[in-house]
Amino acid sequence: MTNSSGYNQNIGEIIERERERQKISVKELCRGLCNVSTYTRYKYSQITPDLLTLTALCDRLGFNIDDMYIACSEKEYLIVKKRTEIIYTAKIDSSKVSELLDHYSNMRIKRGQALCNQFILLCKGVLNINDSSTATNYFKKATVLTNLDINNISNLSRLHDLELELWIRLDELNGFQQLTQIYDYIYNLNDNNILKKKYFGYISYVFANKVYESNNKEEALQILTKAIEYKRKIFQLKHFDIILEFKKKLSGNNLSSSEKHILNTIESINTINNEVFNILDE
Repeated sequence: MTNSSGYNQNIGEIIERERERQKISVKELCRGLCNVSTYTRYKYSQITPDLLTLTALCDRLGFNIDDMYIACSEKEYLIVKKRTEIIYTAKIDSSKVSELLDHYSNMRIKRGQALCNQFILLCKGVLNINDSSTATNYFKKATVLTNLDINNISNLSRLHDLELELWIRLDELNGFQQLTQIYDYIYNLNDNNILKKKYFGYISYVFANKVYESNNKEEALQILTKAIEYKRKIFQLKHFDIILEFKKKLSGNNLSSSEKHILNTIESINTINNEVFNILDE
């Protein structure tokens, strides 16, 4: 196995070195993913983690598994490919997701099954999001699979991608009672953390809205400003448009020239994307 810094480095050694650098306990890193003895076998190259478990471990350490070159079985590759297909399909035609989930659930693997099931329950919750009771039930069942206690997050300093989304989804259904805690958790992640890159823009937008509804426009603008600065720093457009549109609203159309240019550019990109999708649908 390799990564960008060298050749034939064992993945267990890379994970262990990063764990030690971040001063995370083995128990904390492995919670709900694998036991400590299994992790030790990863570390000493006695066994290789399955792709789903490896991805979750990388999430908790804050780096992107795509930055590594890893070997996996054909079945693991097909499972990850099917998961990607489900996520993409959910964005354009949610009516087809149930059938894909059935196919995904039949792709049994010896390791990483809890993470497979967690993904299935998360998707089922999203599909039933308009029925808050049913959605909440699915989401809560999903949290159990990796021993995630959303009522005691302060004792869990590391989450993987599905866990963080479950926390956000459940809190949204509960009226965002833990929104400040969610925002602080994501904000305090390292700027290069893969989960911060994925979620900070969206959660900043939601948090700013909540603060504004509490008649605190200045604080809402400060939240948006931090999100804009971060997006600039990592050169990311995801959710940049809704952040800028909201700032535009709160500031009385007072955007800088560069912010206006970014917003216009994103609008042009979205228009082109829509035209491409229309052509593909013909």
